[in-house]
Amino acid sequence: MSRFPRQGGFTLMELVIAMAIMSILMAIAIPSYQSYVRKANRAVAKSLISEMQSRQESFFADRKHYAADLVTLAYPSNVIFVAADGEPQSATFPQAVYSLTLQDLSPSSNPVRYTISATPLNAQEEDSCGVLSMRHTGRKTAAGGATCWRS
Repeated sequence: MSRFPRQGGFTLMELVIAMAIMSILMAIAIPSYQSYVRKANRAVAKSLISEMQSRQESFFADRKHYAADLVTLAYPSNVIFVAADGEPQSATFPQAVYSLTLQDLSPSSNPVRYTISATPLNAQEEDSCGVLSMRHTGRKTAAGGATCWRS
């Protein structure tokens, strides 16, 4: 028997290898998670755009013209922000992911055309789809292409 008992624990080499493996896993997991979060936020924005379109169509059925602003449709203001939880907000805050606007495309005071747009904010700006829009005709566009509305 030796005079010094063997100490338990990890060698420096084992710790370096474990750290290298964790770094590789993090390099794969973090971008994948961020992509998932951006896709989920985009789904929330698309849902809110569809809700706004539905309110516009109900407004049109009653009055034979569309609402000129979001306040008329019972939203907080003309530009609202969608938090990651999907709730419309009326003020800027760091968690905002989209700014939604209603643009009146009609030359008269009784709009018969409109476009609803969702512009990405903060971390969502890195989303490849960019600005999402829907016209009064139901035509959907996105800066990143038509596949952004399908995914």
